[in-house]
Amino acid sequence: MVLRRIRWFVVSLFLMGLLLLLSSQPNHAATYTGSLIIDGETRLALLLSPPIATSGDELSLTVRLANGSQPASPQIQIELPAGVRLDGDQLPAGVVADLQNGRIQYTPILPAGETTEFTLPLRVETVDVDQPEQELRAILIQNEAKQTAVTPIWLGLPPQIGSISVPPQAAVGQLVQLDAELAGSGPFTLSWKLGDGRRIDVASPSILYPVAGPYDIQVEVSNPLTAVNGQKQIFIVPYPAAGFMADDETVTVNQPVQFVNESGGQPPLIYRWDFGDGTNSTELNPIHQYALAGIYRVQLAVSNRLKTSEAFSIVQVGARPAAEMEVTESVTEEEQFIGDASGDATVTEFVWDMGDGRFQNGQHVTHQYQQTGNYYVRLTAVNAYGSTEIGRWIYAESPAHGAVYLPIIMQAGEATAVSADPFSLDLPDVPLDAPFTLAPLPLSDELSEAEQLLIYINEARAQFGRPPLPYVLELGMAAQQHVNDMAMYGYTAHIGADGSYPAERLIWHNYTAGYAGEATAWGFQYAYEAVEFWINSPPHRRILLNAQATDIGVGFVTDYDAPNVWYWTAEFGNRNGAADAPLLRAQPIPVETELIDETAVPIHPMVTTPLTYYWNWPRPLSGGQSFTLSLLGAEGATVLATVTEPRFDLLYGVEISATHLIPDEYMWQVALLDGDGRQVAASQPLPITFAADPSLITPTPVPLTTIPILPATSPSPTPTTIPIVITSTPPPPPIQPIITTTPVMNNDG
Repeated sequence: MVLRRIRWFVVSLFLMGLLLLLSSQPNHAATYTGSLIIDGETRLALLLSPPIATSGDELSLTVRLANGSQPASPQIQIELPAGVRLDGDQLPAGVVADLQNGRIQYTPILPAGETTEFTLPLRVETVDVDQPEQELRAILIQNEAKQTAVTPIWLGLPPQIGSISVPPQAAVGQLVQLDAELAGSGPFTLSWKLGDGRRIDVASPSILYPVAGPYDIQVEVSNPLTAVNGQKQIFIVPYPAAGFMADDETVTVNQPVQFVNESGGQPPLIYRWDFGDGTNSTELNPIHQYALAGIYRVQLAVSNRLKTSEAFSIVQVGARPAAEMEVTESVTEEEQFIGDASGDATVTEFVWDMGDGRFQNGQHVTHQYQQTGNYYVRLTAVNAYGSTEIGRWIYAESPAHGAVYLPIIMQAGEATAVSADPFSLDLPDVPLDAPFTLAPLPLSDELSEAEQLLIYINEARAQFGRPPLPYVLELGMAAQQHVNDMAMYGYTAHIGADGSYPAERLIWHNYTAGYAGEATAWGFQYAYEAVEFWINSPPHRRILLNAQATDIGVGFVTDYDAPNVWYWTAEFGNRNGAADAPLLRAQPIPVETELIDETAVPIHPMVTTPLTYYWNWPRPLSGGQSFTLSLLGAEGATVLATVTEPRFDLLYGVEISATHLIPDEYMWQVALLDGDGRQVAASQPLPITFAADPSLITPTPVPLTTIPILPATSPSPTPTTIPIVITSTPPPPPIQPIITTTPVMNNDG
């Protein structure tokens, strides 16, 4: 009896502590100021008062401009939130309003040191109940520079309490769920007074009362506009009330089932469990296993000195499904993978993991692999009691569609090779009479995985009569950078996350000789597995055994947070070859299209649309070097921006609009200049077409500065116009698969 009282006291303390933790949660309601400032040669300040309002409220918008030391004629554009209307009959001089779209335009002429201010009357005509958080936006255009600022405001309806969910009665110590049905506009903040001196600032708290009696529960609901109150009474009784739940009511044989006691009553309490299979327990929250399949009726009886209460539930115990799979063990260029699943009558679903990141459902599936390699195909059979998983390795001998990039891209169905890398090599094939097997060597445990990779590559070369390759630090640095890059950003390709090609990374790491190829692999835990895969893959075999290679660098990383865990890279160099000259590569800007009469018509960006221009350069800038981005038109060229810092490693970029130009067809080009303004390199000009912004008054054309089109001075080959979309911040990793000690992916990009 004493032990039960102690146990009840400990549980009560835990629950009370949980309530205190919940009640201490902060209020995350947004702050709405209604004010914004844009600093520049002319300082713009806006104030919307009040910034929190509802339908029918009158607002005022104060606009203040403070000019600097020079006369100015800035363009001011103000975009009002939806539902807010301006009185068009009370506009100051120089103010033009688009009442239908809620836009205000103001183009004053300000003398030096001048300050001007005016106030516009506004009215909230309608509100969006579900999206009360709106924005007031201001745009200041001055001296070809465009600045934008926004401030949040709140336009909604006051809160309303539809009903308060409180049970009329509960037992002492029994958890009670409180909730309120709300209407109006959020965000809402709820505060509950429990009638015993406690207050909890949680939306839907679970509470308990340690003493019997009636309690008046009050709830206060507030949003940024106002607050309302509601009340309901609950009676806490000393009689026991039995209740419980199982963490899983459909389980397999010998699977542990946790029963969670949700009972209450004036202590001390006695618990008696009957699991329906002839076994019993007196624990508070017992764990039980069923030895045989079947349907079991579980009973809990809770007693104190006043009464006994009982609760019942059903637990179904069964077995995981039996499953088998028949699959094609290898596929060629002209074949599809075929898989057939079978199982017992309880199976409700078959799920196939094709091993290349794609999934299918069904008893019969077909699949086309895009790349050469070994793939581990998993079949999962599901029934009401769990799942059974089986798997098998299959080999795709050659790609059926798309491209293999190592380093030549071979397009299926075409007779010629198309290079996506201006530095790539055309290496002869190396015949292989039988599948290559590389047995593990007795290596020291002190060797790193990268050192083991180097040993196994030279071992494979020796078996084909090729000389061993010495390790070169610069090549190793490039290889390690690439494996780290693939793991960190969750991709598998030869083109880096910054858009760099393999040979460009060799230039970046100061390898001063010729490029001789790159091989990458992932999903292999051991070095000999990666090398064995490379030798059995024709495009990789050409690289590992190519006669031009005289140097090597290797890299390896293990990252259990990355999609494929283990990543391997080998960089090959030719010390007898000349180093590739750096190439300034501009990345084409993707053009959206729309279908008109079944014809894809390009959607050109407007002159007001900020576009991001990207380019690659494989050397750090030095000696005052900088990039200039120019737009080349019929009358000459104009410099849009100057850039001195990379976005990401070898990637440079700038986001800018062409508001000051007339809509027309242009070419854009990037040039690298030294500290004296002399051209070092230039990219190939790329086309771009701008459309007019129909919401703007047609600007006066700005004459273009006459600048000759810059020749592309880099001696390297011209890259193809295959777009590479790169973001300035690291992309989020994809959904990560379940990783086991058996590789789930062992292919190469």
